[in-house]
Amino acid sequence: MDDNDLEMESGLGESSHAFDWGDEEVSEGDEPDVLRFELGGMSFAVEAQYVTEVGTTPTITDVPGLPAHVLGVAVRRRNVLSMLDLATFLGLKHAPSATDRLIVFDVEGVEAGAVVSQIDGLEVWPDDAESTQI
Repeated sequence: MDDNDLEMESGLGESSHAFDWGDEEVSEGDEPDVLRFELGGMSFAVEAQYVTEVGTTPTITDVPGLPAHVLGVAVRRRNVLSMLDLATFLGLKHAPSATDRLIVFDVEGVEAGAVVSQIDGLEVWPDDAESTQI
């Protein structure tokens, strides 16, 4: 595994070392609740339990007839992933960039990838933080 790819397992909080990403350090005994990322100049978070991997954005193949928020498909670790454009889905402006990152989600056994501007890191969600489900 290199700096461009990070596989996350459900037992991440049980690892023997600390991850220093962003403003908070997630270390042994802590369970990171969310992965923070940026898109369209805004900050978002997704529950870490649904994220299986982050990394560089793979080559995306267009598929005709898909909705605007589906970029196409990509092959990642021998799996074909639907690639989602969260910016379009959320009505945000985002110009694709060579520095964009990939987040792979697994929800109830269905995997999909999403292109985001930046990965900010894992953190424990504060009890008093506001959240909205989309």
